[in-house]
Amino acid sequence: DPTFVTAQVNQLRAQIDGLRAQIARDQALIDLTPLSYPTPMNDQSARFQRENLEYYRQQMAQYNATMNSYDKKVATLRTTIDKYKIDESRYAKEAEANTAIEKMRITLEQHGTGSMLNLLTATQAKIETQRQADFSHNSRIEAEHTLASTQADQKAFLEQFKGTVSQDLLTARNTLETTLPQLDAALKHQELVRWTAPEDSTVLSIAPNMSVGSVVQQGTTVISLMPLRNPLDALVQVTTDQIAF
Repeated sequence: DPTFVTAQVNQLRAQIDGLRAQIARDQALIDLTPLSYPTPMNDQSARFQRENLEYYRQQMAQYNATMNSYDKKVATLRTTIDKYKIDESRYAKEAEANTAIEKMRITLEQHGTGSMLNLLTATQAKIETQRQADFSHNSRIEAEHTLASTQADQKAFLEQFKGTVSQDLLTARNTLETTLPQLDAALKHQELVRWTAPEDSTVLSIAPNMSVGSVVQQGTTVISLMPLRNPLDALVQVTTDQIAF
C-alpha cells in the first residue's frame, strides 16, 4: 500500500531531521559554542530547531550559573588566603619583636632594674601575637584546602556536564546511522509500489476484485490505459456488401 510506505518515509525523514538537530545541539554544548541552524526546509524541521534551541539555552543557563557560582567561591577563597598570608606575616614579625622585648625584660628583671609586671606583660604580648600568627597560618591552610576542593568540584561538574551530553550525542549518532539505511530502503520500497504511466493517459479499466494485499498472477492485466496524445485508432466492422473497390 503506497499510503503506508509514504507514511513510513515521512516518519523516517522526520526522525532524521530531529536527530540532526539534536546532534548539532549536543556538539555545541560540548564545545561551549553558540548554536545556529541553517534555514529549515519545512515546518517540521523548524519545530525541531526551536525545541533544540530552547533546550540548549536552558542547559547553557544552568551551566553558566553553576560555573559562575564556583568562580565566585574560588575568587572569595583566594582573597581570604591572601588576607591570611598578610596577617600571618605581620603577626610573625610582631611575635619576633615581642620575643625580643620579653628577653630584654628578663635581663632587666634579673639585674633588678625591671619589674615582674613588665616581664609578664611582655610575655603575654608575645604569646598573643604568636597565637594570632598560628591562627592566620592554620586558617590559610584550611582555606587553601577548601579552594582545592572547590576547584575539584568545579572540574568534576564540567566533566559530568560534558560526559552526559557526550553520551546523548553518541546515542543520537548511532541512531542516525541506523535510520539512514532504513530511509534508503523505504524509498526503494516506495518506488516499487508506485506506478507511473510513461505518458499522460486515461484509465480505461482496472482489474476487478482487486484490493490491498491482492496477489497478482504473472501476465494479469491490472490497469488499462489510453494515451492522450496517441492518434485515434478504431476497430470498424464492415459487412461484405458495403465493401467496394
